[in-house]
Amino acid sequence: MNLHFTTLALSDGWIIGMAVAQTVVNVVMVVFMAWLKRQNDDVRQLKGDLRQHAEQVIDARFERVEQNVVTILRRLEEGDRLFRESHDKDHKLELQTAQAVSDLRAWCMANAATKDELKALSDHVQKLTIDVAQMQKV
Repeated sequence: MNLHFTTLALSDGWIIGMAVAQTVVNVVMVVFMAWLKRQNDDVRQLKGDLRQHAEQVIDARFERVEQNVVTILRRLEEGDRLFRESHDKDHKLELQTAQAVSDLRAWCMANAATKDELKALSDHVQKLTIDVAQMQKV
């Protein structure tokens, strides 16, 4: 009987040791899990901060891009307006030039000599040249 108490006492010590070891392991696991949760929360907070910062940077860049697009559109509209004005001026000048050429042609037609008139004038100048040459001989 004495042996049985010794075995029971030894097994009680072993059980108590295992219980203490289990408690220590549980405490270590709880502390580790708490630390791990805190690290996880920190990482999530950093992710949130990073996402927020990235959104701010992207929004700022899009705002600059939008401002550039608006500026480019204004310049294009101004360029289109100037081009239309230039086209209108060019068209007016083209019409004025065509009218001036037409007027010049009409004046030339009205005031120019015909071939027959030029032939008669040439014959008359030739006759006068001969008359002048004869007069100089005298």
